[in-house]
Amino acid sequence: MLQHMLYMSKTPRIIVMNKFVNLCLSPKIPKGHARVFWGLDEKDYAGIAVVGLGKKNLGINQLEEIHEGNVVLVGCRALDAVEIKDIQLETLGDAEAAAEGATLSTWFYQGLKNKEKQKVLPNVSLYGEEGEEQWRIGCIKAQAQNWARHLADTPANLMTPTIFSSEVCSVLTKLGINVKVHDKEWAKEKKMGSFLSVSHGSCEPPKFVEIHYEGANDNNTQPIVFVGKGVTFDSGGISLKPPADMDEMRADMSGAACVAAAMRAAADLKLKLNIIGLIPLTENLPSGTATKPGDVVVAMNGKSIIVDNTDAEGRLILADALYYAHEFNPSFILDIATLTGAMRIALGGAATGVFTNNGTLFEKLKNAGTLTGDRMWRLPLWQHFTDEMTMGCRALDAVEIKDIQLETLGDAEAAAEGATLSTWFYQGLKNKEKQKVLPNVSLYGEEGEEQWRIGCIKAQAQNWARHLADTPANLMTPTIFSSEVCSVLTKLGINVKVHDKEWAKEKKMGSFLSVSHGSCEPPKFVEIHYEGANDNNTQPIVFVGKGVTFDSGGISLKPPADMDEMRADMSGAACVAAAMRAAADLKLKLNIIGLIPLTENLPSGTATKPGDVVVAMNGKSIIVDNTDAEGRLILADALYYAHEFNPSFILDIATLTGAMRIALGGAATGVFTNNGTLFEKLKNAGTLTGDRMWRLPLWQHFTDEMTKKVNSADVRNVAKTKGGGSCTAAAFLREFVPNNTPWMHLDIAGVMGPGPDKLPYIPAGMTGRPTQPFFAVATILDIGTVSYNNNLTVNVFMYKTGEAAAVEREGALPQQLQLRQQQHTTTGPKYREVVVAECLDGLKIALKRLLNHENKKKLYIHAIYWNTQVHK
Repeated sequence: MLQHMLYMSKTPRIIVMNKFVNLCLSPKIPKGHARVFWGLDEKDYAGIAVVGLGKKNLGINQLEEIHEGNVVLVGCRALDAVEIKDIQLETLGDAEAAAEGATLSTWFYQGLKNKEKQKVLPNVSLYGEEGEEQWRIGCIKAQAQNWARHLADTPANLMTPTIFSSEVCSVLTKLGINVKVHDKEWAKEKKMGSFLSVSHGSCEPPKFVEIHYEGANDNNTQPIVFVGKGVTFDSGGISLKPPADMDEMRADMSGAACVAAAMRAAADLKLKLNIIGLIPLTENLPSGTATKPGDVVVAMNGKSIIVDNTDAEGRLILADALYYAHEFNPSFILDIATLTGAMRIALGGAATGVFTNNGTLFEKLKNAGTLTGDRMWRLPLWQHFTDEMTMGCRALDAVEIKDIQLETLGDAEAAAEGATLSTWFYQGLKNKEKQKVLPNVSLYGEEGEEQWRIGCIKAQAQNWARHLADTPANLMTPTIFSSEVCSVLTKLGINVKVHDKEWAKEKKMGSFLSVSHGSCEPPKFVEIHYEGANDNNTQPIVFVGKGVTFDSGGISLKPPADMDEMRADMSGAACVAAAMRAAADLKLKLNIIGLIPLTENLPSGTATKPGDVVVAMNGKSIIVDNTDAEGRLILADALYYAHEFNPSFILDIATLTGAMRIALGGAATGVFTNNGTLFEKLKNAGTLTGDRMWRLPLWQHFTDEMTKKVNSADVRNVAKTKGGGSCTAAAFLREFVPNNTPWMHLDIAGVMGPGPDKLPYIPAGMTGRPTQPFFAVATILDIGTVSYNNNLTVNVFMYKTGEAAAVEREGALPQQLQLRQQQHTTTGPKYREVVVAECLDGLKIALKRLLNHENKKKLYIHAIYWNTQVHK
């Protein structure tokens, strides 16, 4: 446990101590060692603050940042609170971070208070001479950030576009930076119709600030361009925001403030770069002249934009600024904006959400965030795909062609999946005379018959998941669901046990059972065992699926709109059952266990109430702050029970949070995990099956939200703070998974369905997603890593069931290899394993792994390196 000390000069005495005796000082303490500082003279230092850095035995987590500045912050605030105004700081081994923490923590906005009531801010200085230059750098950066805080916190009537641009010009020109403030007429000449449309409702004229910092030695150096959103007050315009917290919208120009502050820091530090800052400034207010919902405006690049919502104004002003940025031939563009409330819901205050078309650029930003203690998290920026095969089948079906033969298009498995999924939809309860006859789809020719069979099996399993999820809740109770799963799977030789309420009581599954209290339908716990491995000692994989067959929210009742969709709140359970069916049909050489807790969540006189405390199977007490956060309660006991089987890894799947639907929509499944390698397997399975996976953070920050400040229990089922709902839900689940067990949680709330025909291969209703990648990840046998001399990394995968393998690479490759995935197929049963590698080292690894396999006779290796292809 590292301990650090802050030194303070004479002031009224106060000692802020923790329970640790030894005070360990930096810099340069060897790992695992400590230095004790003896003999603090009370005559010199009457105030002492001792703070800790990190947690004992926590270890290193690449997703967590331990930042010295945060440690300093705690000490400075504690001393400032007791009126100690002259503080000297030990560097803690990082003088720059210490300066940042001290400078940021002792400043706050009080510009408009009566001078007599303003608090005197403490004077903070470096103890000793070591690290003086780093201290200076840290102070410059923190002072720039404090300026950004000042700009953002100033009331909107005192920080209009005119005042903002004037202050930025005044501060930056003194540093030798060239600042141009363009007016409305200039923007009109540039045809910035998108930017100007936001300003129509305000009497304050818009401004466009253009900042040029030229620090590079070579005048021909390409500049970096920073673009900052500068809405100095955002009421939402005609699409008026609710009044609650609207005062915070004075800071809707925080992106612009950050750009201005970055330019100031660059000049103060004399960076050898050329940087251009672009800041479009305006207010967004309602009036008779304001842009109205439904209006069409034309941006600088000539594209017309229909403004469906005037409260989505930030993107309108950024659109023209981003296009204008290209006039400077930048090396790259970075825009920063308080753009969406959805980001607050997705990540809360834990991280900045990042979207990019360049992975290398993001890695640089992520590393910068790690160094500064300000997390960055990448989110997807995809173009939703279309599938020609499924569109073709549906077009033929639409004109009543009922016998369709398909050419494989080079991938018989994918063709079978697309055709089988796209021609089926739920119509089980229609009058038989009105039911549509589904077309018969078959393979054209004999090539790829085995792959066609595999594709059909997988798609039929997903269609079964769709059937289970789309069946009305009165016809798919826990009893009926368990009965149908038992009937289907036992015919395939799978062992299915259906446990009742008494069994769950014996297992002390108080968390699971608490959800069922409001329903007259008895809960069930389905345990499915598929044993396909040749070795009885093979560790099983465990799948856990949320099985709430109808979710009203319980006492915390949901709004009535779209509540009917909650019949599919057991989509996770349906995916698990479908994956088990596919595993048996394909005779996978694996052991898989499926665990499905089933219940309804309904309000009644016996239902669990908000504020009730329940005890889970692992003995942890849970305060149920919200009965509509029930999925995590039933999964908690199932996840803990899973460990009785000593699994190689656990995958749980659940329609867990509405926050995931807001964060990713229907574009991807959100994934949380304690094991990066496991996620890479799933991500590549998603790539192969066309069903995207996206990882989201699982930081200690979110765990603290669920476990700290809980007086009556060990953990709460919902966080009290706003935002990051999916992340805090995953953090709750982690409390029931031992740290040494690889685990992955899939939140499928966004991909459950239904939608307005979003996917070409799902005609209507519930989607059954992501059955395909969920099943496919179980078929990946092994993974190796190959490192190039230029630090590129390639993962080598082997698959049991098919002829396809994919390579996921990081970094840039030569022009000849500019494909994100390389997919290769072989025909017939000739080849059982296929490996794709991209260097000779990769081939060596692949050969070693293959030669250790049971099927050694026929090997197919495809090698790609630089611009040469070699087949052996």
